[in-house]
Amino acid sequence: MRDETSAKNVAAVQAGPAAVASPPPQGAELAYLVASTKNEAVLRSIDDLDRKIAVAIAALGVAAAAVISAQLPRVLEIVLCGWLIVGVVQGLRAFVYDDQYQDAPKARTYAGYAEQKMGPEEMRWRALPVLLDAIDFNKSKHHLKGQRLNHLVFTLAVVAVVALAGRLVESL
Repeated sequence: MRDETSAKNVAAVQAGPAAVASPPPQGAELAYLVASTKNEAVLRSIDDLDRKIAVAIAALGVAAAAVISAQLPRVLEIVLCGWLIVGVVQGLRAFVYDDQYQDAPKARTYAGYAEQKMGPEEMRWRALPVLLDAIDFNKSKHHLKGQRLNHLVFTLAVVAVVALAGRLVESL
C-alpha cells in the first residue's frame, strides 16, 4: 500500500508538539466518520470487482475451449479467437491493474500524533485531508477497474453472439 501521509503531515509529526493546539471545528467527528465509511466502501467495492473479474476470466477460458473444440468456419473462428485474445488481455489488465490502493490513515500517522500528545478528536481532524485524498485516489482506480470489467463482459457477449450466429447460419 502507498503511504498516504502528505509532506505537510510528515512535517507536523516531525516538528514535535504544537505550542497551542486548536480544537477541531464542530462537526469534525461526523466528517471523519463519513469519509472513513466512504473509503472503506470503495475498498470493498474494489475487492468485489476483483471477484467479478476472476469469474469473467474463467468464463473466457470456457469460451476459448468451446471455440477451440467447435467446428466453426475458418473466418468465424479467426474473429472469435481475436476477440477472445483481446478479452483475455483486458481481463488480466483489469485483474492485476495497479493494486496500490490507499488505506488511510496509517497507524504510523496516529502513532506520531500520539507522541505529540494529541487527543483522538484532533488526530482524526488532522488525518481527515489524507483520508479525503485517499477516497479520490481509490475512486479513480475503482473506475478504471470497472471499465476493464465492462470491456471484458462486452467481449464475452460479442463472442457468444458471433458463435451463436455462426451456428444459426450453419443450421440453416
